[in-house]
Amino acid sequence: MPAWIAAGVDDYAKRLPREWSFELVELKPEARDRGRTTAQTLAAEAARIATACAGYRIVALDELGTPWTTTSVMIPTAPTPPIAARNTGSLR
Repeated sequence: MPAWIAAGVDDYAKRLPREWSFELVELKPEARDRGRTTAQTLAAEAARIATACAGYRIVALDELGTPWTTTSVMIPTAPTPPIAARNTGSLR
């Protein structure tokens, strides 16, 4: 990988919280000389990326994109069941 990409990845990784795991996985690009169309080549690469990312949440960063809110990136979870309240007749 070019040095400027490695430097960017290193800088990005340093900004992540220590509790988060981060791993860069490089995928070999599809050969461009097999007589396939651009669409076929991109589809093959998309399939390779999807396989490598199976089971992970994918986040694409785009400098022209729309900023996110905290709630828009939260992973949905099951609602928390209500806590049963008892009237014990006294305040503690």
